[in-house]
Amino acid sequence: MSSWDHRKLGVIGLVLAIVLFLAINIFSSASIRNAQFDLTETGLYTLSDGTREVLADLKEPLTLRFFVSRDLLDASPGLGGYATRVEELIERYATLSNGKIRFELIDPKPFSTEEDRAVGFGLNGVPLADGGQLGYMGLAGTNTTDDQDVIPFLQPSREQFLEYDLTRLIYNLANPKKKVVGLVSGLPIDADPLKKYKPWRVVEQMKQFFEVRTMGFEPDIKDDIDVLMVVHPFGLSDKALYDIDQFVMRGGKTMVFVDPYAEEGSRSNQAMRLPPDQGSDLEKLFKAWGITYARDKVLGDLGSAQRVSAGLDDLGRPIITDYVAWITMRKDRMNAADVVTGELRVVNLASTGFIGKAEDAAIEIEPLIT
Repeated sequence: MSSWDHRKLGVIGLVLAIVLFLAINIFSSASIRNAQFDLTETGLYTLSDGTREVLADLKEPLTLRFFVSRDLLDASPGLGGYATRVEELIERYATLSNGKIRFELIDPKPFSTEEDRAVGFGLNGVPLADGGQLGYMGLAGTNTTDDQDVIPFLQPSREQFLEYDLTRLIYNLANPKKKVVGLVSGLPIDADPLKKYKPWRVVEQMKQFFEVRTMGFEPDIKDDIDVLMVVHPFGLSDKALYDIDQFVMRGGKTMVFVDPYAEEGSRSNQAMRLPPDQGSDLEKLFKAWGITYARDKVLGDLGSAQRVSAGLDDLGRPIITDYVAWITMRKDRMNAADVVTGELRVVNLASTGFIGKAEDAAIEIEPLIT
């Protein structure tokens, strides 16, 4: 075979290799376009079953607008990678929503119409380097009835909760009717115009997102109660305990707050019929549920004790000592993986109780503070 024939074969082989390469890429693009692989260390793009159910249940279209300022990313290079991950995750949501989620990426340049929209949605701007201008990296969602929900600024420190924040926003838009919280409390934590009580701050904030229904000492737990919140219960009848237990047994979501010595109770109006020892429990229900709790014991923690003034010594000098019943729990005592406690830095507790799991109990306990 001549050298010319060898050259022709080489050219033909090269052409065939290029054609084969292009064919493989075209086939791959067509056949696995919707396939997605999560290679991140923390599984950022591996969505939970709960998120997939929320997306699958969407009935009406939603629009998610990601306002991210290019000037902000240029001024803060560390935000660029996070903004990209947020954008990719939202696109993943849109893909799994079967067309129900419309995604817009918006660069709200200073003094632009887009910035006016960002401000109108209530997004938080951060100062840029010059001119007093602001940069944005927030998310605004709307539904077909003009309800809206926002994440004012997407903090990189909340990256582990990004899926939770996005799914919560989408769920709220898809279900604009407020959830109902049934409140059973032995303390006056909600407003009472007749007794001139003001609601506690936690209740005021709850009312921004939920319908809070105060139910007194004999709760009528109707089927429309989404969450039952029992705070410092005492004096509940056997029927009330039975009704609470039945709600739990039906799968009802329930939050119970008991306290061996509620110091706030001593400052509450005496018309609340507080017991002399200021303590509370749900002894019968806890026993049935497999929870151990002692009403006559408070937690003492020397390592977390607060420094307090204990009067004066014989020379008139102040006595400063550790009071083990008042404790300060810091991040190393809190569950960093749970959305409830993941961002908390300090929790102060006074005369608090403690719970545990009874032997052979079938329940699972995941501590938030240890």
